[in-house]
Amino acid sequence: LDEIMMQLCTLTRKHKAKLAPTTRKFLLGAIMKLVAQAGTCPPHAAVVIDDFTRSGDVDLQQRCLEFQSLLTSAANVLGEVLPVDASCEDVDVDVDLSFLDGFVHEALSNGAKEYAKPEDDDDDDDDDYLYDGGRGASSSAFKMGPYEKPQIPSAASLSGMRSGNAASASGV
Repeated sequence: LDEIMMQLCTLTRKHKAKLAPTTRKFLLGAIMKLVAQAGTCPPHAAVVIDDFTRSGDVDLQQRCLEFQSLLTSAANVLGEVLPVDASCEDVDVDVDLSFLDGFVHEALSNGAKEYAKPEDDDDDDDDDYLYDGGRGASSSAFKMGPYEKPQIPSAASLSGMRSGNAASASGV
C-alpha cells in the first residue's frame, strides 16, 4: 500500500498543473482511501493533502480540509468513513421510514399537524388543456391550437407601406 500511495503522491505533485480537476479529485480520493487502510498518514501523503487545502478548486479544498480534520480528531474512524470497498456493502432500506416514528410522535405531541397525503399526485394539470383543443377550464399562456393561415398582402397595401415608409424617412 505504501508503494502505491507513494506513486500516486509523486504523480499528483509532478503533474499537478497539468491534471484535470476531476483527475486530481480521483487521485486525492485514492490517496485518502489508502491512508485510511494503512491507518497512518505518511509524510508524502500529508504534503499532497496539505497542498490541496489551498487549492482554487473549492470542492478539492473542502475534501482535504475535512480529511485533515478526520486525521487529527477522529483517526480511529477513518476505516469506517473510507472503507476498502463500500460498493460491495449491502444496504438495508426501510421503505416505511420507521426509524422516524419517534420523531413524528414527538412532533405530533408538540402540536404539529398530521401528514395528509395529497389526493391527486398528478402535477401535470396542463394535460387537460392540451387534450381538449385549448377549450379547457385551465388557461395557458401558450396557444396550443393551430394559428390561422396568414393572408397574403395585396399589391395596394404593399405600395401604401412603401410610401408610408418613405414619408417617415423624409421626416414628414
